[in-house]
Amino acid sequence: MDVTRQQAQNIVAQTEGDDAVIEQFHEICNKRFSYTSSIRFYKIDIGTSNASYLLAAAHKTPDSKSFSAMQPLSLGKIRDLLSEISNNTKMPVPGLRSFDDSLAQYPFHYLLLRLPSPNAQSLSSLRSSGALTPQQDALLDLKLGTFIHSMHLLQNDWFGVPGTQPDEEVCYSWQDTFMLLLDGLLCELESSGEIQKTLVEDIRRYLSRAIGSFLFEDAEVPTFVWLTGSADDVYVQISEPCGPNQEARVDIAYVLPTFDRVVWGDPMLEAFFMPPGPSKALEEGYLEGEGGTLIIFPRQRTKRMWYTVFLALVILVEVRRDIEKGEGDDRTHHKLHWAREILPGCVEALKGAPCH
Repeated sequence: MDVTRQQAQNIVAQTEGDDAVIEQFHEICNKRFSYTSSIRFYKIDIGTSNASYLLAAAHKTPDSKSFSAMQPLSLGKIRDLLSEISNNTKMPVPGLRSFDDSLAQYPFHYLLLRLPSPNAQSLSSLRSSGALTPQQDALLDLKLGTFIHSMHLLQNDWFGVPGTQPDEEVCYSWQDTFMLLLDGLLCELESSGEIQKTLVEDIRRYLSRAIGSFLFEDAEVPTFVWLTGSADDVYVQISEPCGPNQEARVDIAYVLPTFDRVVWGDPMLEAFFMPPGPSKALEEGYLEGEGGTLIIFPRQRTKRMWYTVFLALVILVEVRRDIEKGEGDDRTHHKLHWAREILPGCVEALKGAPCH
């Protein structure tokens, strides 16, 4: 599914008027965890007003029964989550301008969002190019930590995937919910032959031991978790320094609304907390300068390892679905390589990992 420049022009004109003429239009490329073929993001620059927009376009949402677990959320649900995040957290997100899921004019659903900063660059690109000083990098991580903390203050009455019908028997226990989500991914991968049967058996064996030790029961409050967020989704504005011999000012302008795979779950499931992270600065921002660390006990490190396994399984399932639909590309293969590399090592480490 691709959006043409003319389609994007029509969408912008419908919302902003005929004077809003596109000067630049391109798809935002993302090779990290949040990329999915089901939603494409396009940056739109309007020359006359120096304004920029983000167009999120998605296929018609698949029937919820067609996949076993962790189906990407619809754009309609993402729109609702964006409103919740904008109104109740410090996380900077683009402002909603228009939304259409009717398929009356275009063969896709779309969100049109106004970007607060036209020239912002992704945090990952700034890091890879060496454009940030250590002080600037630490400052950005510190702010990102405070933003993630504020997002984790969004809470729910039950655990699970937003937009799904809660099951009264399991939704009030994170351990039961996590077990069902993970097992659903394993069943789909096992039936497709994507991962070896022996690996599946090991995962289930070690999971039984973890559950028997109530490893996941310390998560008591269903928290909004951005399962696939990364530095690719964080956009930074660099401003002129305040004076001579001073560093340029940096700030997080916005994050891409790649919220199609979020969970009401354990805050430690957050992808930004995956080893070797979080950085000291991000941890300090998240803990609001109160000191301490996110992981204190060995069992917490084991639990975080399980969450890395979970993310790898989500990616394997997603890539398999993309390939089945004929939509695999370099970005999906980049993620596939990561998942296949990380999964066996994590499972081997879980063999003797402490659960008490």
